Amino acid sequence: MGVIVLTFVVSHVIPADPARLWAGGVKARPEVIELMREKYHLNLPIHEQLALYIRDVFMGNWRDSPMTRRPVLVDLAEYFPATAELAIVAGLIQVALGVPLGLLAALKRDTLLDHLVRVLALIGVSAPAFWLAITLQWVFYYSLGLLPATGRGIPPPQTYTGLYVLDSLLAGNWNALTISLRHMALPSLTLAFTGLGVIARVVRNTTLDVLSSEFMDFAEARGLNSFKFYRHLIKNSSIPIITIAGLQFGMLLSGAIVIETVFSWPGIGLYTVSAINSLDYPAIMGSTLLISLVFIAVNFAVDIAYAIIDPRVRL
Repeated sequence: MGVIVLTFVVSHVIPADPARLWAGGVKARPEVIELMREKYHLNLPIHEQLALYIRDVFMGNWRDSPMTRRPVLVDLAEYFPATAELAIVAGLIQVALGVPLGLLAALKRDTLLDHLVRVLALIGVSAPAFWLAITLQWVFYYSLGLLPATGRGIPPPQTYTGLYVLDSLLAGNWNALTISLRHMALPSLTLAFTGLGVIARVVRNTTLDVLSSEFMDFAEARGLNSFKFYRHLIKNSSIPIITIAGLQFGMLLSGAIVIETVFSWPGIGLYTVSAINSLDYPAIMGSTLLISLVFIAVNFAVDIAYAIIDPRVRL
């Protein structure tokens, strides 16, 4: 509800005339402009517009996009799988690289490896995503010609989920899988790098806190083998790691707007940018609401994971 109200008010108080733009621009006829205002309730006070929109959302009607001439839910169903696939792959890269790097940095504290990981984390946090995206395009596409710079590739002959990589695997189409992975490489690495440093730093600090605890001193004094020792270490370090991983997944969805624009990735980000440029209120509201709902769902799943991993939470 907070997201709906805030986004609706911010988008609707912009000093512009979206009805004229939707009706065809400067050449639009006055009666067509007025028809657009009536259709999208722009002739009503803003609080009445908001009340009608909230009613429609909870009735399952997210309005029609004045630019695509289709229901917003249909547009979101078409564009969201591309963003979800990009965010999932980027999230897996973050966890696969960030967690081991953070653990190694903590176990090798104040060594060269620790300093390198901390510098990498600082660069990941501070480097602008659009600059990194353009740099990777220049290196791997323009200079080396190894990877494509834009687009998502071609869809596999059979689509089940809208996720090209998964659909290619399910269909056993290795050519489509190779094309999808090549197009996925640069945008997913760019998106992953922005949060990789955050995960590495959190893992490092959490691991250091666990290593300094008394129960780890006791485990070491008992002479536990390496496997059992590190199992205690990782399990007790997992709660903050799961928290930051869940938060980062939500950030990946919202951060994909910049990445998708640079790489022309046909997902929610590119759809939202087009909607903003055309003052497409229903599309702006729909995409923002969808990302917010996914963010809430991920955080709820993280809360459930706490109870599964930590018996203290279950008690």
